[in-house]
Amino acid sequence: MLFSSIQFFVFFFMLIAGYYAFPYRLRMPFLLLANCFFYMSFAPVLILLLFSIIVFDYVITLMIEKSTGFTKNILFSLGLLFNLGILGFYKYYLFFIITLAPFLAIFNISCPFPVINVVLPIGLSFYTFQSISYIVDVYRGEMSAEKSFLSLSLYLSFFANIVSGPIERAQNLLPQFKTDHQYNYDNVVQGAKLFYVGLFRKVVIADNLAKYVNQVYDNNGAYHGMPLILASYLFAIQIYCDFAGYSEMALGLAKALGYNLTLNFNSPYKAKSIPEFWKKWHISLTSWFRDYLFVALEYIYAFLGGETITKTRWYVNMLVVFVVSGLWHGAGWSFIVWGLLHGVFLISSPLLKNFREQLAALTRINKAPRIRSAIALFTTFHLVTFAWIFFRSGTISAAFTNIVNIFDFNYNSNSISVNYLALAIAVSTFLFIELKGSIKTSIIKHSSNTSVFLTPVLRIAFYVIITVLILFFGQFEATNFIYFQF
Repeated sequence: MLFSSIQFFVFFFMLIAGYYAFPYRLRMPFLLLANCFFYMSFAPVLILLLFSIIVFDYVITLMIEKSTGFTKNILFSLGLLFNLGILGFYKYYLFFIITLAPFLAIFNISCPFPVINVVLPIGLSFYTFQSISYIVDVYRGEMSAEKSFLSLSLYLSFFANIVSGPIERAQNLLPQFKTDHQYNYDNVVQGAKLFYVGLFRKVVIADNLAKYVNQVYDNNGAYHGMPLILASYLFAIQIYCDFAGYSEMALGLAKALGYNLTLNFNSPYKAKSIPEFWKKWHISLTSWFRDYLFVALEYIYAFLGGETITKTRWYVNMLVVFVVSGLWHGAGWSFIVWGLLHGVFLISSPLLKNFREQLAALTRINKAPRIRSAIALFTTFHLVTFAWIFFRSGTISAAFTNIVNIFDFNYNSNSISVNYLALAIAVSTFLFIELKGSIKTSIIKHSSNTSVFLTPVLRIAFYVIITVLILFFGQFEATNFIYFQF
């Protein structure tokens, strides 16, 4: 049941009507039933896996909280192994077999593990990370184990973010399920606006761009030169609008019910460096890796005898984090290379700082801050777009084929069947919305004076225009969000 489908609109209308009609003591059980119905709409059997994790987390965290010393450490390890084991089996088992078999064949050893086509449960990468962060926070003593099974179930099954995030922290979301959220007109209006902008990003921008991108990238080797360059640029926009659109819809749906989810995107293509990009892109995942994986690597280093985190160790840790980040996105070497590239880009930023300053002084760019800022933005965007080639290509060999073909302008590529008017509208409205970043800010902060654009007349005009564009250019066929596969 996609957020952009008619079925979902019916579901949410019934949900919000029932939610505010019920008294508080019945509201939370009703919301849990709605969460289960939504998740089961993708595959009913998946609810068993989800609730096995919820039950396990509920029991293990209560035990961790009451334990000390060695017993506490064992229980904590079991909690991590259970969640990571489920994620590893469903997401990486087949990748492991495919990678291991050729290696063993070199030594004439047959792979001892059977080939099983495991289907990845939708949203698994997201709610297992929420589960792990909750267990870690209880173990660290940063929060108490949740005594209400209902509240914990709502935290791990909340329909708005279970499929593709944001990856919420228990400390942020759990307390909100213990608050009586009365109907609030402002919350509903703000939520509707956020949802509407996210819907526009998805069905008008992302899905129209996907038609061009898919024709080029799904026919590896068939396109060269400008069609491939254009497809690479368009994919950078497509994946952003697809994922950010989902996140905005999730924030909007939650807001209409009185809940505040984490802002997941903050105009990442305005970043002027790779470190800044990762502070603006998939913020909930970036902060998760910072607070849990990076910190864990520091603990491991200290346990092995390291006294301080040296620059070299910091660089190694960052590379590990981004390789794992790539693997989190997909079970394939192309995703690992994508993550590794971003790790290299990120650690290169401080290493090349002196060189950049010297070059700026030599070329006198340091006397023109606007030009220097534009160059930084241009460079960052193209580094990110280059890395997206590995992400979209699916395999490393396909990615290298695409990179080589980009520079081949003498090849007569196949024609592309696409509505170029829809393509132009998608790109132009994307640029407009990004340049007018105050649109989303004003919705979230509920302010009406953050820019001249947000005068009442122009606000109405904006929503009228995007309504017309959705009606005429919206793609409402069953097109999954890109991050559903992760």
